[in-house]
Amino acid sequence: MKIFAAVRTAGLATLVMTLVACGGASNLAPPSPLPEIKATLKVDKLWSEHATGGVGKYYLRLRPLVSDGRVFVTDNAGLVSARQLDDGGKIWETELKTPITAGVNGGEGVILVGSEEGELIALSADQGKPRWKQSLSSQITAISAAQKGVVVARTGDGYIYGLSTDTGKTLWKLLRRTPSLSLHLQSEPLVVSGVAFVGLDDGRLLMISLSDGRVLWEKTIALGRGQTELDRLVDIDGQLAFSDDVIYVAAYQGKIAAIDAARARLLWLEDFSSVNGLTVDDQAVYVTDEDSVVWARDRRTGAALWKQDKLKFRRLTAPAVIGDRVVVGDFEGYLHWMNRDTGRLEARERADRKGVLTAPMAVGDSLLALGQGGRLSRWVSKR
Repeated sequence: MKIFAAVRTAGLATLVMTLVACGGASNLAPPSPLPEIKATLKVDKLWSEHATGGVGKYYLRLRPLVSDGRVFVTDNAGLVSARQLDDGGKIWETELKTPITAGVNGGEGVILVGSEEGELIALSADQGKPRWKQSLSSQITAISAAQKGVVVARTGDGYIYGLSTDTGKTLWKLLRRTPSLSLHLQSEPLVVSGVAFVGLDDGRLLMISLSDGRVLWEKTIALGRGQTELDRLVDIDGQLAFSDDVIYVAAYQGKIAAIDAARARLLWLEDFSSVNGLTVDDQAVYVTDEDSVVWARDRRTGAALWKQDKLKFRRLTAPAVIGDRVVVGDFEGYLHWMNRDTGRLEARERADRKGVLTAPMAVGDSLLALGQGGRLSRWVSKR
């Protein structure tokens, strides 16, 4: 097992970059050098703006939110910014002056971020003015999109909250205790058609009723095995994907799986290890493993279709799918375009010299990337 990750132990509030490795740091392979590629794809940068102050040394995946022709971003210091999707122009900025550890997410006219101090903060999407603030039990680690007036938030001590997007009132909450040792990141709850899918630090996946917090089913995706706590560390920390009533999930030191959500029926399960998670289209599931090898797997069976290992150990993001291309970011801030059918590398551009930790995002026929240094950029590709 070899992985760069932030580790959370009981009572730890500060986020630092930590190296986790079985066998010690001497066994860690260095990142692959940038491979030589024959560029067969033309990539144009539509715009690039220094939108926030970034996250510095902190191991955070602060994601952009795209809504109504705008892009909302935040940084660890508490700056929240709205930008025009067309040209990156600034619409508004709000200084919250509190360390941010989760977001941006929301919707339905509300922008949501979560703080290290456990505050869930709602701003008006139109003007960035405060709407409400709700104190939760501990540091906020993940926030869902808003749906039907409800947003789901997770905290570092294992609570899962359902809150009103209008008032911030707690509608329901669940407690799922976290292991004494786990990776710091937590997967974002995925809200679909009145339910929320939540991946836990102990390798379980829950489907929860959005209206009242009832657990409709839970499945174990990974079981900790081994003699040490590091050996037994399992975690669902990456992004989930949902398509055609099937939920797709990958766990660290565990499995990759497809589950029929309505029937709680396991469709397929394969050995796998991923921190960053996956995405799906009409052809395949695309996932980055713990060694930064990118895989395409058959949606119906889980069988491997191709893998791209020329970027091994470059600390890749989860993939994004845009048209017939798959795109990942890496620790040096490069974006890599791959052929969706073969995995062949076709183009490379640099988005942020501080690195790209958050998965790039497909927006229509363009790609949006937010780097660790706070640089927000939009790209299009063509042959």
